[in-house]
Amino acid sequence: MNRNILKIIALVTMLIDHVGMFFFPNIIWFRVVGRIAFPIYAFFIAQGMHHSKNKQKYMVTLFLFGVLAELPYMFLMNNVFKLNVMFVFIFAGISIMLINKLSANFDFLTFSITVMQFVLIIILSGKGSIEYGLFGIGLILIFYYARNSKVLYITLSSMLIIAESVASGFVSGFTIEGLVQIFSIIALVFIGFYNGEKGKLNLKYFFYLSYPLQFYIIWFFTLII
Repeated sequence: MNRNILKIIALVTMLIDHVGMFFFPNIIWFRVVGRIAFPIYAFFIAQGMHHSKNKQKYMVTLFLFGVLAELPYMFLMNNVFKLNVMFVFIFAGISIMLINKLSANFDFLTFSITVMQFVLIIILSGKGSIEYGLFGIGLILIFYYARNSKVLYITLSSMLIIAESVASGFVSGFTIEGLVQIFSIIALVFIGFYNGEKGKLNLKYFFYLSYPLQFYIIWFFTLII
Protein backbone atom coordinates (compact mmCIF):
# COMPACT_ATOMS: atom_id res chain seq x y z
CA MET A 1 0.00 0.00 0.00
CA ASN A 2 1.69 3.22 -1.15
CA ARG A 3 1.66 6.70 0.38
CA ASN A 4 -1.06 8.12 -1.87
CA ILE A 5 -3.49 5.30 -1.07
CA LEU A 6 -2.86 5.63 2.67
CA LYS A 7 -3.36 9.39 2.54
CA ILE A 8 -6.58 9.01 0.55
CA ILE A 9 -7.85 6.65 3.27
CA ALA A 10 -6.93 9.28 5.86
CA LEU A 11 -8.60 12.04 3.84
CA VAL A 12 -11.85 10.14 3.29
CA THR A 13 -12.14 9.02 6.92
CA MET A 14 -11.36 12.57 8.09
CA LEU A 15 -14.18 13.93 5.91
CA ILE A 16 -16.57 11.30 7.30
CA ASP A 17 -15.52 12.30 10.82
CA HIS A 18 -16.10 16.01 10.23
CA VAL A 19 -19.41 15.52 8.45
CA GLY A 20 -20.54 13.50 11.44
CA MET A 21 -19.20 16.05 13.92
CA PHE A 22 -20.96 19.05 12.38
CA PHE A 23 -24.06 17.59 10.75
CA PHE A 24 -24.84 14.27 12.49
CA PRO A 25 -23.43 14.61 16.03
CA ASN A 26 -25.79 11.94 17.40
CA ILE A 27 -24.60 9.24 15.01
CA ILE A 28 -21.47 7.86 16.67
CA TRP A 29 -20.43 5.69 13.74
CA PHE A 30 -19.26 8.73 11.78
CA ARG A 31 -16.81 9.41 14.62
CA VAL A 32 -15.81 5.74 14.83
CA VAL A 33 -14.79 5.70 11.15
CA GLY A 34 -13.13 9.08 11.63
CA ARG A 35 -10.73 7.70 14.24
CA ILE A 36 -8.82 6.03 11.40
CA ALA A 37 -7.59 9.35 9.99
CA PHE A 38 -5.36 10.85 12.68
CA PRO A 39 -2.85 7.98 13.20
CA ILE A 40 -2.23 7.87 9.44
CA TYR A 41 -1.59 11.61 9.32
CA ALA A 42 0.61 11.31 12.43
CA PHE A 43 2.59 8.54 10.74
CA PHE A 44 3.28 10.69 7.69
CA ILE A 45 4.25 13.72 9.79
CA ALA A 46 6.90 11.48 11.37
CA GLN A 47 7.95 10.29 7.91
CA GLY A 48 8.10 13.89 6.71
CA MET A 49 10.31 14.89 9.64
CA HIS A 50 12.65 12.03 8.82
CA HIS A 51 12.90 12.54 5.07
CA SER A 52 12.64 16.34 4.83
CA LYS A 53 15.95 18.01 3.94
CA ASN A 54 14.68 21.34 5.29
CA LYS A 55 12.68 20.70 8.44
CA GLN A 56 12.19 24.40 9.13
CA LYS A 57 10.57 24.85 5.72
CA TYR A 58 8.40 21.81 6.42
CA MET A 59 7.24 23.42 9.69
CA VAL A 60 6.50 26.71 7.91
CA THR A 61 4.38 24.86 5.33
CA LEU A 62 2.37 23.16 8.08
CA PHE A 63 1.98 26.51 9.85
CA LEU A 64 0.67 28.28 6.73
CA PHE A 65 -1.97 25.63 6.06
CA GLY A 66 -2.82 25.56 9.77
CA VAL A 67 -3.41 29.31 9.75
CA LEU A 68 -5.45 29.00 6.55
CA ALA A 69 -7.70 26.41 8.25
CA GLU A 70 -7.99 28.23 11.56
CA LEU A 71 -10.69 30.78 10.66
CA PRO A 72 -13.43 28.31 9.64
CA TYR A 73 -12.24 25.87 12.30
CA MET A 74 -12.76 28.41 15.10
CA PHE A 75 -16.25 29.27 13.88
CA LEU A 76 -17.25 25.62 13.45
CA MET A 77 -15.91 24.72 16.90
CA ASN A 78 -17.45 27.89 18.36
CA ASN A 79 -14.18 28.53 20.18
CA VAL A 80 -11.78 31.29 19.13
CA PHE A 81 -9.01 29.74 21.27
CA LYS A 82 -9.19 26.26 19.74
CA LEU A 83 -6.20 25.30 17.58
CA ASN A 84 -6.64 22.85 14.71
CA VAL A 85 -4.62 19.67 14.30
CA MET A 86 -1.94 21.30 12.15
CA PHE A 87 -0.62 22.97 15.29
CA VAL A 88 -0.20 19.59 16.99
CA PHE A 89 1.84 18.54 13.96
CA ILE A 90 3.94 21.69 14.36
CA PHE A 91 4.48 21.13 18.09
CA ALA A 92 5.50 17.54 17.36
CA GLY A 93 7.90 18.61 14.62
CA ILE A 94 9.52 21.24 16.84
CA SER A 95 9.76 18.66 19.63
CA ILE A 96 11.61 16.27 17.33
CA MET A 97 14.06 19.00 16.26
CA LEU A 98 14.70 20.04 19.86
CA ILE A 99 15.09 16.46 21.12
CA ASN A 100 17.49 15.66 18.28
CA LYS A 101 19.50 18.79 19.05
CA LEU A 102 19.62 17.87 22.74
CA SER A 103 20.74 14.32 22.01
CA ALA A 104 23.49 15.57 19.69
CA ASN A 105 24.80 18.29 21.97
CA PHE A 106 23.09 19.11 25.27
CA ASP A 107 22.74 22.80 26.08
CA PHE A 108 20.68 24.51 28.75
CA LEU A 109 18.87 26.90 26.37
CA THR A 110 17.54 24.11 24.15
CA PHE A 111 16.59 22.09 27.22
CA SER A 112 14.71 25.09 28.66
CA ILE A 113 12.86 25.74 25.40
CA THR A 114 11.90 22.06 25.19
CA VAL A 115 10.55 22.03 28.74
CA MET A 116 8.63 25.30 28.21
CA GLN A 117 7.11 23.96 25.01
CA PHE A 118 5.83 20.82 26.72
CA VAL A 119 4.48 22.88 29.64
CA LEU A 120 2.61 25.04 27.11
CA ILE A 121 1.25 21.95 25.36
CA ILE A 122 0.11 20.49 28.69
CA ILE A 123 -1.69 23.75 29.56
CA LEU A 124 -3.35 23.94 26.13
CA SER A 125 -4.30 20.27 26.27
CA GLY A 126 -5.78 20.66 29.73
CA LYS A 127 -7.95 23.52 28.51
CA GLY A 128 -8.95 21.58 25.41
CA SER A 129 -7.42 24.31 23.25
CA ILE A 130 -5.36 22.11 20.95
CA GLU A 131 -6.79 19.21 18.99
CA TYR A 132 -5.33 15.81 20.05
CA GLY A 133 -2.88 17.51 22.44
CA LEU A 134 -0.21 15.39 24.10
CA PHE A 135 -1.72 12.17 22.77
CA GLY A 136 -1.20 13.38 19.20
CA ILE A 137 2.36 14.51 19.84
CA GLY A 138 3.18 11.27 21.63
CA LEU A 139 1.91 9.24 18.68
CA ILE A 140 4.06 11.21 16.24
CA LEU A 141 7.13 10.81 18.46
CA ILE A 142 6.57 7.04 18.55
CA PHE A 143 6.28 6.85 14.77
CA TYR A 144 9.44 8.94 14.40
CA TYR A 145 11.76 7.38 16.95
CA ALA A 146 10.62 3.78 16.42
CA ARG A 147 10.44 4.14 12.62
CA ASN A 148 13.07 1.43 11.98
CA SER A 149 10.93 -1.28 13.56
CA LYS A 150 7.37 -1.73 12.34
CA VAL A 151 6.64 -4.17 15.17
CA LEU A 152 7.89 -1.67 17.76
CA TYR A 153 6.01 1.39 16.52
CA ILE A 154 2.78 -0.54 16.05
CA THR A 155 3.11 -2.06 19.54
CA LEU A 156 3.91 1.27 21.22
CA SER A 157 1.26 3.22 19.32
CA SER A 158 -1.34 0.54 20.18
CA MET A 159 -0.43 0.88 23.84
CA LEU A 160 -0.73 4.67 23.68
CA ILE A 161 -4.13 4.50 21.92
CA ILE A 162 -5.43 2.04 24.52
CA ALA A 163 -4.11 4.20 27.38
CA GLU A 164 -5.70 7.33 25.90
CA SER A 165 -9.01 5.49 25.40
CA VAL A 166 -9.07 4.20 28.98
CA ALA A 167 -8.24 7.68 30.30
CA SER A 168 -11.07 9.13 28.21
CA GLY A 169 -13.35 6.39 29.53
CA PHE A 170 -12.74 7.50 33.11
CA VAL A 171 -13.67 11.07 32.14
CA SER A 172 -16.52 10.51 29.68
CA GLY A 173 -17.75 7.08 30.69
CA PHE A 174 -17.04 3.57 29.47
CA THR A 175 -19.45 3.75 26.57
CA ILE A 176 -18.78 3.62 22.83
CA GLU A 177 -18.80 7.44 22.88
CA GLY A 178 -16.35 7.62 25.77
CA LEU A 179 -14.06 4.96 24.33
CA VAL A 180 -14.31 6.03 20.68
CA GLN A 181 -10.55 6.72 20.44
CA ILE A 182 -9.87 2.97 20.70
CA PHE A 183 -10.98 2.62 17.07
CA SER A 184 -7.81 4.47 16.05
CA ILE A 185 -6.13 1.07 16.27
CA ILE A 186 -7.78 0.18 12.95
CA ALA A 187 -5.48 2.73 11.29
CA LEU A 188 -2.45 0.71 12.40
CA VAL A 189 -3.61 -2.16 10.19
CA PHE A 190 -3.43 0.11 7.14
CA ILE A 191 -0.10 1.59 8.26
CA GLY A 192 1.24 -1.95 8.69
CA PHE A 193 0.74 -2.55 4.97
CA TYR A 194 2.64 0.60 3.94
CA ASN A 195 5.33 -0.33 1.41
CA GLY A 196 7.34 2.91 1.47
CA GLU A 197 6.44 3.86 -2.11
CA LYS A 198 5.11 7.30 -3.04
CA GLY A 199 2.60 6.37 -5.70
CA LYS A 200 2.56 7.49 -9.33
CA LEU A 201 0.92 10.91 -8.90
CA ASN A 202 2.40 13.85 -7.01
CA LEU A 203 -0.53 14.76 -4.73
CA LYS A 204 1.51 16.54 -2.06
CA TYR A 205 -0.22 19.91 -2.19
CA PHE A 206 -3.63 18.38 -2.88
CA PHE A 207 -3.43 16.71 0.53
CA TYR A 208 -2.20 19.92 2.16
CA LEU A 209 -4.98 22.00 0.61
CA SER A 210 -7.70 19.45 1.37
CA TYR A 211 -7.45 20.12 5.10
CA PRO A 212 -8.40 23.84 5.16
CA LEU A 213 -10.66 23.51 2.11
CA GLN A 214 -12.97 20.96 3.75
CA PHE A 215 -13.51 23.33 6.70
CA TYR A 216 -14.47 26.19 4.38
CA ILE A 217 -16.93 23.94 2.53
CA ILE A 218 -18.46 22.60 5.76
CA TRP A 219 -18.63 26.15 7.18
CA PHE A 220 -20.44 27.33 4.02
CA PHE A 221 -23.05 24.58 4.32
CA THR A 222 -23.61 25.26 8.03
CA LEU A 223 -24.37 28.88 7.14
CA ILE A 224 -26.94 28.09 4.45
CA ILE A 225 -28.69 25.11 6.07
